[in-house]
Amino acid sequence: MNRITTIVMLILGFILVTQFAATGVAESTAYLSKEGKSNYIIYLGENASPSEVYAAEELQTCFRECTGITLPLTRNCFKDFSAIFVGFSSFTTSLGITADGAALGEQGYIMRTAGKNLVIAGTPEAGTLYGVYDFLEEYLGVRWYAPGEVYYPKQDAVPLPQVDKT
Repeated sequence: MNRITTIVMLILGFILVTQFAATGVAESTAYLSKEGKSNYIIYLGENASPSEVYAAEELQTCFRECTGITLPLTRNCFKDFSAIFVGFSSFTTSLGITADGAALGEQGYIMRTAGKNLVIAGTPEAGTLYGVYDFLEEYLGVRWYAPGEVYYPKQDAVPLPQVDKT
C-alpha cells in the first residue's frame, strides 16, 4: 500500500469508529419520556411536607404540559420501577442519598441521578420545591414570566439527566 492509501484507510476507519460510538451512546441513553410514553412514576416520601406535596404536583403538571404524559404520583413503591423521587424517604436512603442538614442549610436541595432514578430532595419547608423548579427550568425549559404566565415547551423526548447537584 502506498502512503496515500494508508492515510485514506485510517481516516475512513476513524469515521466509522466515531459513527458507531456515537450511535451506541445515543441508544443507551435512558429517557424519562420518549415518543409519548414513559415508564416513570413520581414517588413522594411517606412523611412528605405540604411543600413537598406541592412540589410533586407541580412536577406532574409541568411534565404533562411539556410532554402530554401524566406521570403517576404515588406514595407506594414497587420493587422494579423507575422513579423521580421528590423529597427524602426510606427509598432515597436505600439509594445512598440522605439529608445532610449542614450541607443543605435552610432551603437547599440535592438533584442526583441514581441508576435509572432521579432524586430531587431538600429541606421540607422549601428546598425540595426549589429543586423541582430548578429541574423544570433546566431540563424541561419551563419558564415563569408572571403569575399565570407560564411557558411550557413541547418535548418529544426527555432524557434522564446525569446530574449530581447540591
